Amino acid sequence: MGTRAPGRRRRAAETDHFFCWSNCASKTIALEGKSSVADFMIIASGQSPRHLRALSERLVEAMHKAKVRVLSVEGLKAGDWVLVDLGDIVVHIMQPAIRAYYRLEEIWGDKEVKLGAAKRSAGTARKASQKAASDGTQAPAKTAAKKTP
Repeated sequence: MGTRAPGRRRRAAETDHFFCWSNCASKTIALEGKSSVADFMIIASGQSPRHLRALSERLVEAMHKAKVRVLSVEGLKAGDWVLVDLGDIVVHIMQPAIRAYYRLEEIWGDKEVKLGAAKRSAGTARKASQKAASDGTQAPAKTAAKKTP
């Protein structure tokens, strides 16, 4: 964090600009004072597993061109939540149902976390999973699992 923060802020702004250019809903959250893991978190949405993979692959290419080191990319196989670790910036690319369920903006942002919203989000994600199963399409991996007694 310290003295290199202006460069990190610029890099976070450039990364967020990538998602604006890609027509994705994104939000940048400053993690200063909240986490020692990263300085910024960017949360973006994609509409399908293929869309998430394409966004993450294009982001990695853009970071390589900008000489930014990509530490790791996780979640490409599942396709419902992809995490791109850029060191001081962590990028989450999620399908809308997963984003609504985990509500990272509320947890890491300045908003108060509302517990009732978690139940509504879980119900929405569960309904989307059930609808996908009945349509014969693939449901998001994290919301498709059922609780066992």
